[in-house]
Amino acid sequence: MVVWSRRRFAQWLTLLGLSLPVRAAPQSALIDAYTLNQAGQIYRVIPLDLQQVQLKLFWQNAQGVRYGRLSRLKANLAAQGQQLLIGMNAGMYHANREPVGLYIERGLERFALNTAQGAGNFFLQPNGVFALDDQQHAAIYTTAAWAAAPRTDTQYATQSGPMLLIDGVINPIFQPQSASRKIRNGVGVISPTRVVLIISEIPVNFFEFAQVFADLGCTQALYLDGSISSVYEAAHQRLIERDELGVLIGVLAR
Repeated sequence: MVVWSRRRFAQWLTLLGLSLPVRAAPQSALIDAYTLNQAGQIYRVIPLDLQQVQLKLFWQNAQGVRYGRLSRLKANLAAQGQQLLIGMNAGMYHANREPVGLYIERGLERFALNTAQGAGNFFLQPNGVFALDDQQHAAIYTTAAWAAAPRTDTQYATQSGPMLLIDGVINPIFQPQSASRKIRNGVGVISPTRVVLIISEIPVNFFEFAQVFADLGCTQALYLDGSISSVYEAAHQRLIERDELGVLIGVLAR
């Protein structure tokens, strides 16, 4: 009995004008995350092509119960027959885990834009809004820009702060030698369909963190949070959960 390899069988079919069915790539292969070592700092970089995957924001399930953890979001989606490819915390929250600022989910504004002044990273100026429209096009706006011209086609939005990059320039309030170092995560936009999520593997300061987004070609970038920064990667079965969270980023296949 002759046993043919898939490759040899494919060659034989080609001679007959036929072909093997194409094997679909696993959903987790849609995202090519990698580890970046820059100037002694280590980052996990997750590039997203929004033509290949869909990015959504999640806060509560259908019963109104807050997810709080990426593992719970993953399990809830799995029960609906969906696979969570990437998960990450998506912005700052109060003690009760309600968003501090603007939160839009599936076109519904759940929490209003916060233009107040206050203490803490959220209120470092300028702060901003990460948003996706009904075409899954992404953008980051300063809070002032959003307040001046709110978008009517927004499907998802989360407000956080401070802005890391504004028009490709690092926020001038950041100091390169700052001793304030934390695990940090954020989101950057390269183009309407190209987004990058980054989480530091070791404590870094704001300037160092912003520099990574700039070097990767982002025009705008927004800080999401620090210390509690969490991430899930299906392709590597990698889950880091540091605390109960508020709004979550969930990336799924289209």
